[in-house]
Amino acid sequence: MIAITMTEVEQSLCVQALSGDQGEVLCDLITDQIVLSDHLGAAEKAGAGIVLKFLRSMKDGKNLITKPTK
Repeated sequence: MIAITMTEVEQSLCVQALSGDQGEVLCDLITDQIVLSDHLGAAEKAGAGIVLKFLRSMKDGKNLITKPTK
């Protein structure tokens, strides 16, 4: 698992950027055009999947793979 370290300000800005329809469109685009693409290899899809997991966790407020700095 990748742990992404960010300040509370950075985390807040990420959540704001991913909120609403814009965040959903970005996540859907990554899913449809990268993760589900027939033109990419398994390693590339896996990398995109990690990014997608991060974005969705921030969007949903679950903070699954980030840890705050002190």
